[in-house]
Amino acid sequence: MFLLRSRRLVRAGCLTALSSALALASLPPGDVRVNQDTTTQDQVETSAVSSPIDPLNVVGAWIDVVTKFPFTGDIGYGWTRDGGVTWQSGRIGGGKANVCCDPSVAVDSHGNFYLGLIGSFPSPNGAKGIVVLKSTDHGATFANPTSVSVSGDKPFITVDPRSDAVYAVWSDFVKNFTPFTIMFSKSVNAGASFSKPMAIGSSASPGTGAIPLVGPQGEIYVEWANSDMIFFDRSLDGGATWLDTDIQAASVVFPVFSNGDFNFLDLPGSAARISSCPTPMIEAIRGALRCA
Repeated sequence: MFLLRSRRLVRAGCLTALSSALALASLPPGDVRVNQDTTTQDQVETSAVSSPIDPLNVVGAWIDVVTKFPFTGDIGYGWTRDGGVTWQSGRIGGGKANVCCDPSVAVDSHGNFYLGLIGSFPSPNGAKGIVVLKSTDHGATFANPTSVSVSGDKPFITVDPRSDAVYAVWSDFVKNFTPFTIMFSKSVNAGASFSKPMAIGSSASPGTGAIPLVGPQGEIYVEWANSDMIFFDRSLDGGATWLDTDIQAASVVFPVFSNGDFNFLDLPGSAARISSCPTPMIEAIRGALRCA
């Protein structure tokens, strides 16, 4: 995995912008390797975020592929304290936990980092399914895995910079909901526990690849995609209530679903797969929401 000179990182085919403060900081002169493992396998599904109290402190996460066929992997993560010039990296899994995929990174107003993923951790914690871990040492270590939901796919997390509430969204496949219903949960105690999952999508707006964002007044925006449409939902009360009808924000060029299944483009000889993924962004000055 490399930090790109372009000031943006690629996450599963989507571009995730770093904070404006980091963009103003000195960047390394060229691409910099983030992970220090010695394997020749791929890294995919990257995510990164910078600390609001120290923009030179950046933490990223990715899937460290173990075997390509059949696919197995651990979750790798890296951290820098100098704006990306030098990096150190760690790994979650490696026989100590059964983790696989869908990492996302968020940070609170105190500089604590959160890592969301899909996995199963041993006793005494026993967290499994969609799990969130926390780092209080600038991203050097992640601990205290907490279950958000025992089932689901493509989770993504964010943190409200005003309240430090941690928000998680994902697609649920269980029989109690329409397939690919978008779900929501939150933590108001710094990731120690999460609320009971609630459906914010409906049978009229199934999808995957949900991304949550928080507006300047604490409003929560969620965007996701299905076979031919990008959907949008919003909450103005911390996730207690949502729009009665999800909004169709845009059309999809490359369908997420085809013939009732995920639609991927496979890269020959690689574990990477490409699919459509929505990319929302909030303007730092005006707070305007952009969906793509």
